[in-house]
Amino acid sequence: MMPLSKLIAIFSLLILIGCDSKSKQETVNWENAIEHYLRGKQVSIKLPESFKVSSRYRIKEDLPALNDNEARSIVVQKALEKFENSDSEIDLYIDTTSQYRFFVILDSDEKISIDKSAAAKLGRVLMEDYEKMNLSKRGIEVKKLVSTIKQNNIQKMAKFKFEVLNKRKKMKTYVTSFFITNSTRTLIIHEFSDSIEDMEYYTWSINENY
Repeated sequence: MMPLSKLIAIFSLLILIGCDSKSKQETVNWENAIEHYLRGKQVSIKLPESFKVSSRYRIKEDLPALNDNEARSIVVQKALEKFENSDSEIDLYIDTTSQYRFFVILDSDEKISIDKSAAAKLGRVLMEDYEKMNLSKRGIEVKKLVSTIKQNNIQKMAKFKFEVLNKRKKMKTYVTSFFITNSTRTLIIHEFSDSIEDMEYYTWSINENY
């Protein structure tokens, strides 16, 4: 698995090129949810109809906001390429109803034990790496909004959400990271959005398909 510090460096680039748009409240409707099978993972996840399978080769078509700025497009492409160095079969989904919302699912090469100690360490490393970037010099303020552990009979999840405020542009973007462990593996989901709403509810639909 790619070192956490390198992943955070990628997060910062993706956050900095976010777009400004209105937040939207999401209503969960399982009747309209579509089951997607993850590449090479024997796992499925249910998502709203608005989510579309994409890739780093198609993301410019699927996320029109990237076409407005060449530098923004290059940053996203390079970041996704780095994600693929960790998992050659990453899964990328775009929310077609949002100006800027997508997430990447990675298969960890080792199972991560989710407990209070591990979650505290993950959260601490995430925040410390943001602080090391000295984003305040660029007029950017990072605030941790969520740090929690949840579980059901099948999986445990550590969730971390950060608000990134660009004071100069008066723009907020969000990054939410989910570390999801079941009896056999750990999946890592990183969501980038212009809305504080996230896909947590849908992570509970993850299902092993043997």
